[in-house]
Amino acid sequence: MDPLRRQRVLDDTIGLLAGEIAAGRLSGKLPSSRNLSLLLQVSRPKILEALKALEKDGLIRQIGPQRTYRVSASGGERVGQARVSPVGRHLLYIVEEDEVIRHEAFEVLLMLATRLHPKGLRISSLSMKFGHSDYRPKQWKRAIEGYAPDRVIVWSGRAMVAEWLQESGIPSLFIGGDKGRSSIPIYGTLSRHAIGHILQVLFEAGHERIWFPLCNRSDAYADALVSYVAHAFGSRGLGFSQRWNMPVSPYRRPDVIVAMFEQAWRSMRPTALMFHDWREYLAVSSVLRREGLDIPRDMSVALMGDDSEMSWHQPELAHFVSPLKRIANACAAWAVSEKTGHIVRSLVFQADWQPGASIAAPRRD
Repeated sequence: MDPLRRQRVLDDTIGLLAGEIAAGRLSGKLPSSRNLSLLLQVSRPKILEALKALEKDGLIRQIGPQRTYRVSASGGERVGQARVSPVGRHLLYIVEEDEVIRHEAFEVLLMLATRLHPKGLRISSLSMKFGHSDYRPKQWKRAIEGYAPDRVIVWSGRAMVAEWLQESGIPSLFIGGDKGRSSIPIYGTLSRHAIGHILQVLFEAGHERIWFPLCNRSDAYADALVSYVAHAFGSRGLGFSQRWNMPVSPYRRPDVIVAMFEQAWRSMRPTALMFHDWREYLAVSSVLRREGLDIPRDMSVALMGDDSEMSWHQPELAHFVSPLKRIANACAAWAVSEKTGHIVRSLVFQADWQPGASIAAPRRD
């Protein structure tokens, strides 16, 4: 099987270079074989083989003794004779500036690269400022126009971005986030499933004073979750106050989250905390230490997501593990598929619950 694998790398490299020549992104003098090797992460001998094949097909010609090549005048016209890779040769992966350091976003990017690179697709990543409510089509257009992507994947996007991408005509896909009323497909887990499961675990443990902040979330997302959680409290005959149980802020800075928790601590003395991610918990943990609160004796904690750094925390926090590998596989299949836009349906994946050791019955003083 090894010779077959090597031949596939060669064919994919030839197809990718031929496609770039056809699109006009490779013209004039080509980069050196060494630079192409670094750029495409393909061995230099394979690059040299691919260049020889393209020269034989008449797409490029050698112009010097140092294995220097230039695109032939008729290279773009003759590209049909070469072995071209599938559609979607350039995938742009967009992450909001506030999300760029999340390990999940980076891990999916790496998995996409390992799956799509052998198929001849180039991947670029870009961090963009989506904003809380501003519609910024000119800024977004300027940010991506230099990439000229064939397809776009957005990590945790917003409805306005989805609407803009749909209007632009670029085949796009969301990983999580809020796509609004657009027909752009979205892949990810269902927040309500995770929240419902955590609430059930906390209710069964005896918790009634639960605090769950919503920071830097879209209005539609926040309204839907507040309504869902309020109904869950009501079905148990428990009182619910959006102000105290689920405070909302358009910002997600440590000082903002700490101030929100300090207010809740003075007012309702919560016995259980829920967070979207690890960073939100870290901000509040400073107050827990200051108040001398122990987990889980004095305070139960559960997270909707996970992080590689969480394994260092003792006790292990109750959390959900995102199915990143399954999501990346589905995104890679979409990237090379002929289907785009409303033809592609959204997909929901099941996250895995890890009970940890951070939930116990509320302390009775």
